[in-house]
Amino acid sequence: MAQFLSKFMNDIDTVLGRGDQTYEKKAATPGIPCNIAVGRRLGQEARPDWGAAIVLIPWYLYLYYEDTDIIADQYENMKRFVDYVDGMAKDGIVYQGYGDWRPPGGNAGMECPVELSSTAYHYKTLVIMERFAAILNKTDDVGRFWAAAQKTKDIFNVKFLDKQKMTYGSQTANALALRFGLVPEGKEKEVGRALSGDIVDRSKGHAWTGIHGSRAI
Repeated sequence: MAQFLSKFMNDIDTVLGRGDQTYEKKAATPGIPCNIAVGRRLGQEARPDWGAAIVLIPWYLYLYYEDTDIIADQYENMKRFVDYVDGMAKDGIVYQGYGDWRPPGGNAGMECPVELSSTAYHYKTLVIMERFAAILNKTDDVGRFWAAAQKTKDIFNVKFLDKQKMTYGSQTANALALRFGLVPEGKEKEVGRALSGDIVDRSKGHAWTGIHGSRAI
């Protein structure tokens, strides 16, 4: 996997800024990755949830293999992407994205709002970038990413968390919030119970998730 993920990062690196256009039909942005998949180098400019791979893949290489070279090599590219998505947000919420792609019944049945999953991924990339900045002793960036992450987390919970029922409204939403550390401290078990109840009771023992929620569950 170390070889595969490193190769994947090289694929991303070779197409930065080469997306033909955004999904909003605007010209592609210099330095921003494409919606890349292995074996397919070119496509549209990456949507925020898909493009998060530019940060997540180096994170897994660091987490599992202690690879810090990839952090140094890709830092400016990762920083550019995260700042780009941050500038895209409206009142702290990222509305663009593919969302929880292909849940049961197809995308028309997507239960998790696109803005919830995209904002959750943005938060996670901010947290990772704070860690990467610390590893590289980029102290100004450490503080900046920390502040942006805390702001995003606060706004996320104001907008999406039902504090009476302690749920974010769907299996994917609850699973992403738990996976990425967005749940308010001390409330994780309550959100976990909401997730469990959704699976066991409402969905008769079935996961009802697309690409984002399935990984998180």
